[in-house]
Amino acid sequence: GGIVVSCDDESNEAAAASAVLISKLARCSGTLVPAGICLLPEVESWADGDATVVREAGALVLVMSQDSLTSIPQLTAVIESFDRMAKIVLVTLPNFSFPGPAYYKDVLPRIWSGDLAPLRTALTTYLRQISIALNTHASDELLQTQCNSVAERLEAPGRVSLQQKARASLVASP
Repeated sequence: GGIVVSCDDESNEAAAASAVLISKLARCSGTLVPAGICLLPEVESWADGDATVVREAGALVLVMSQDSLTSIPQLTAVIESFDRMAKIVLVTLPNFSFPGPAYYKDVLPRIWSGDLAPLRTALTTYLRQISIALNTHASDELLQTQCNSVAERLEAPGRVSLQQKARASLVASP
């Protein structure tokens, strides 16, 4: 599968940053471009409620902005990707804040109608990885460097994913 870039579909900044990221990833050498890159909010089947594009993706780039953690489409991408792919790259925009305990206790139960346990596990697993900052106000050179870091993570072979580690710890715990 190709690379899916997910962002808060209600945020103009996140959509613009994601478009810049995709444009710059397309300039990188390697195997990224032949596999295909798409922006999730622009996929018609996704808009119609079909999560196949996420489930079949080879990698997911989560572009996290101010309201990503309250965006149902963004949370849906998180839960649909968990357990299904080895490559997840977390990209944070300057206005993203990592959640504290109050988010998981108070906010998430109010906005998510599905089973909370798998979503909490997926979120905490994804948010534990070192993110790549994408500063949309930076110079073109710095933006390309940040996008190159995303490309390197996407192309890195032989890494055990955080999802595999989380599944293994869940299976091992009594």
